Order: sequence, then structure tokens, then C-alpha cells
Amino acid sequence: MDRILKLKVLSLFLIIGTSLSASNSLLGLNKIESIVLPDSIKEQDPYFVESDELISTFGPKSISRNTIQTRDGSVWIACWQGIIQFDGEKYINHTLKEGLKKFHVFSVREDRTGNIWFGTIGGGLYKYDGIYFYHYSLEDGLGSNSITEIYEDSAGILWFCTTGGISKLEKGRFTTYSKKDGLCSDDVNTIVETSPGNYWIGTRDKACSFDGQQFKELDHPSSSNGFINIRCMIQSSDGRILLAGNDGLWAFDGDTYYQIHRSFTGYIFETDAKQIYISAVDEVTGMWNVLRFGQDMKNASITMEQIVPPLFSMGNMYFGICELSDGSMLFGNLQGIIKLKDTKLEIL
Repeated sequence: MDRILKLKVLSLFLIIGTSLSASNSLLGLNKIESIVLPDSIKEQDPYFVESDELISTFGPKSISRNTIQTRDGSVWIACWQGIIQFDGEKYINHTLKEGLKKFHVFSVREDRTGNIWFGTIGGGLYKYDGIYFYHYSLEDGLGSNSITEIYEDSAGILWFCTTGGISKLEKGRFTTYSKKDGLCSDDVNTIVETSPGNYWIGTRDKACSFDGQQFKELDHPSSSNGFINIRCMIQSSDGRILLAGNDGLWAFDGDTYYQIHRSFTGYIFETDAKQIYISAVDEVTGMWNVLRFGQDMKNASITMEQIVPPLFSMGNMYFGICELSDGSMLFGNLQGIIKLKDTKLEIL
């Protein structure tokens, strides 16, 4: 683990090694002494969007994958310009300000202790404790340096979906599970805890369950190919498991599966008012949109609403969804962030 102290240690990074199947590595053992970076991460990420502005009055103007509002009211954005914080008045690019690796950021999560975690694609994982950024990588036991989702379960265990398996952080130690351990694919998109200690995992290939010991492929109700490329899963407030991916949006109520949306669905979010939002391809227009459902999701054609008008959706794609404390909604897309307040849409 290395601690990034402002701009004084721009050149100090960990040695990136390889991670063995179901390997363990205790955090805090690595020292910054011999700094040797393999060729695979020496160069800046070609997809990183360079910006000259450390501080701006405008939101990011690049792909914005995920957004959260933390308990102090700040909004944190994982985007192609790096890690961006909105403090209520201005947007601060911490990737530039703190001299972090210039890799695009894909995932973000605040844990129960107040630490904020950021997953990059190719540049490893960052933890922000409110003062310092700490960096973790393959050397620390992560499955890979590309982290697509960060999840905290009911026991406070953090799970990191990576392109090299799924890693968990428990008692200061990373453990990584891969295909060699029975995982259906090493390219993991998402995880959800279905009951204490039991999980469903979605990958670029199939989806599976995990009881802490064994992995088992999930059976699809109407396809022998299983659930392919599940991109997001959540457990809704009423106990249903929602799965989004190539085959649209599905729900499992504990006994049966039923399909809610038939076109590709990439993200699911439930609001405090128990409304379900999804980022998906519209079944009629074939364009990406943000869709909202009422409680009767079995009759989705009745309760579904299109949130974004065609003018905003043409040539666009939508990603992570976030609800702010004032009830407004944020939708990540190819050009940055769109905000919905009551019925008014605004480009940040």
C-alpha cells in the first residue's frame, strides 16, 4: 500500500505483480523502496481524457460511469477524466490535484466507515479516507488492476469485481477467486448478496451463485445458455433480485423469474421512494434511455416511464444512476452527467 501525499510523491507507485487463484495478501506489507513498473502500466491510459482544470464550475465532459453522494453531501464521479468531487460549489479533479495515476475511473463506493473507494480500468484501486489517497493493485492481491464494481455486504466485507476474478477485502486482507476456483468467468461485472453469506455474481459470460465455498451456475428460465453478460444486480427493498444484461431486465421473487424489459440493460437503481430506474436500450426506439418503473413491475408496460427525451438520447448512452439528498437524480452518460430535478433536465 502506498499513500499519495499531495504532489510530492507523483512518481511513487507500487510494484505490480501477479495474483494467484484464491490468493491472500495482507494490506500494509508493501514498502516504497524499489519502484519498477511493468510495461503494461508504464504508459498513461489512452482512454483517459486529459483536462487542464483542477477546479471547475462545470461537471465532467467525458464518459461518466458511476456517481455517488457521500454522507457529507459531496458528490463523487467516476469518469474518464479521473476522480471528480462536487463539494456543492465547484468540481475538483482529484486525479490531477493529488497526482494519481491517469487512468479512467469506472466504479465508486463509500463504505460504512466513510472511506471512499475508486476502481480504475488498468490503474488499480484507490481508497480515500478524507485526507489521503491509498493505492492498491495486483501486488496486494486484487484479481486485476481493472475494477468494474465495488460492493459492501451485510458483514462489512468489500467485494471488488475485476477482469481477473472477484476479490474480497476482509480483515485487511484481499482474497481473489477466479475461474480456477469454479467462478464461471474471470471477467466479473457485478455481485449482490442474496442472503447473509450468499451471493450472486454476474460476469461477461454466465452468472453464478456463491455460498462462500462453491460456485454454481444460475439456470435461465427460458435459455440453455444461461444469463449472459449480466452487468448489474441489486436486491430491491421488497426482496426481489433484479438482474440486468444482454437479455434485458429480469426479476427473481424467490420462486420464479419474470422478464421486465427485453432490450439490453446496463444499470439498476432503487430510490428511497422505492422506484426502480434502469439505464437501457428502449424496446421501441432502439435508443438508450433512462426508464422508471412503479411497484407493479410485472406489468411494466403500464408502469414504465421514459425519463430522457429523444433530443438528449440521440447518439447517447446512459450508465450509473444516483439519487441526491434533495430527491434529484443524476444520470451518467457519454458526455458527462444529466440532472433531473422534479421534471427539469439539466446538463451539469
